[in-house]
Amino acid sequence: MGITSTNNIDFDIEDGIAYFVGMKGNENVSIKGCLFDSMDVPLHTGYNLVGWVNMEATNSSSIKQSMAAIDSLWDWNETMQKFIGFPINLFNITIADGFFVHVVNEATWHGI
Repeated sequence: MGITSTNNIDFDIEDGIAYFVGMKGNENVSIKGCLFDSMDVPLHTGYNLVGWVNMEATNSSSIKQSMAAIDSLWDWNETMQKFIGFPINLFNITIADGFFVHVVNEATWHGI
């Protein structure tokens, strides 16, 4: 899905779907909704974009240890302007952060 118009386009955000938001500058963005109390995300072999919805922060090492199928995790580093990956680079994950999870076989991630 791609929306490239400069108009203010409003659309429904679907559960379980990841979105990229491109910004032309520093702006405040708010998304209204409810916090999750449970979540099961099907992961397909290869790369999957997931989001962290837990109020408590974590890190890439903890996520990797939570599931044997996870091969690596990738996060966009704004300062370096490139993706960094774990296990090479450890990175922190806080609420609303999105990151890629690479799995070697089909699995279900319990993201909370």
